[in-house]
Amino acid sequence: MGDGDMFQDSQAEVVQSSKTMSPVMSTLTVFTTRKKNCYSFSENKGNPLLVRASFFYGNYDKKSSPPSFDMHIDGNDWVTVKTSLDQLVNYEVVYVSKGDTTSICLAQTQPNQFPFISALEVRNLDSKMYNYLDPNYALFLRSRVAYGAKETVNDAYDRIWVPATVDSGITSVASDAITIDVVNAPDNPPQAVLQNAITISSTSDSISINPGFPDQEVSIYMNLYFSEVTQLDTTQNRSFKAYIDKKPVSDPIIPPYGEVTETFINFTASSNTSFSLAANPDSTLPPLVNAMEVFYISDRLTDGTNSKDVEGLSELQKVFSDALHEWSGDPCLPSPYTWEWISCSNDTIPRITAL
Repeated sequence: MGDGDMFQDSQAEVVQSSKTMSPVMSTLTVFTTRKKNCYSFSENKGNPLLVRASFFYGNYDKKSSPPSFDMHIDGNDWVTVKTSLDQLVNYEVVYVSKGDTTSICLAQTQPNQFPFISALEVRNLDSKMYNYLDPNYALFLRSRVAYGAKETVNDAYDRIWVPATVDSGITSVASDAITIDVVNAPDNPPQAVLQNAITISSTSDSISINPGFPDQEVSIYMNLYFSEVTQLDTTQNRSFKAYIDKKPVSDPIIPPYGEVTETFINFTASSNTSFSLAANPDSTLPPLVNAMEVFYISDRLTDGTNSKDVEGLSELQKVFSDALHEWSGDPCLPSPYTWEWISCSNDTIPRITAL
């Protein structure tokens, strides 16, 4: 759907780039007024959501100057968006809705660098997905990989699983299972990402996994998916563990044939952190891995401005809609982007103190 009727102060633009992109990315909406502009969606409180925002600058303004700006979700800082001259940039978050509406806001941070957006996708996830994590935190996607795959996989939840570039010594293998049952994996990986895997030739070697951790230490939420690629005979067994900085961090992992097992690991990491899979001493076969998701864990999320105050402002906005159409998103948060004509307290849950 388009967004032409959502904003009074936005402009629709067409990209100038000749780079082949999907039709969705050939147009964008740019915001040249107001300090924040928000999209709001009706959601049931407590719903797990996948939200993906995509940005293709494509030199739409013929200035060859891709902008940078901030993005918020329900009054929480999400990310500083850094766009590219002719590369598609997207950001994805898994988030549990805080109320009956969810707002995604774009905020100008630099003079003459106007926020824009090419596409915004919001999908409901199954209630059991990603529920290892406290709902007071969000998961910011770092990578989602289908090992051994030859092409990108899009699943029923619109997750995008990208083929991995693997190091020398790593071998891609295909599963000979006709079907792979995913019922035991709470995060519902698609069968397509389990039909291939990567492995190594020797049980004395390990598979090193490097998602590109940042220089500063961050909290990581990692899902690994394992499915045996062939029916083993009685003389064979495959058993291995995950290691962080050469210390084991998992129970023995034994991939099932025709099914999948999922391993969740929560840890802190920086660019100096190593992550690997290594065979157990009694294993006759080396480790393998089919797919992986890596997220950064957010800081604790705010509950937003006092809900009664928000309801009062909403009623006021209905009466004076022409004058107050600029009000969108959370009234008080983040604090540099408080609505015009109101003042807020500094409480954890802010109150409206003046109008």
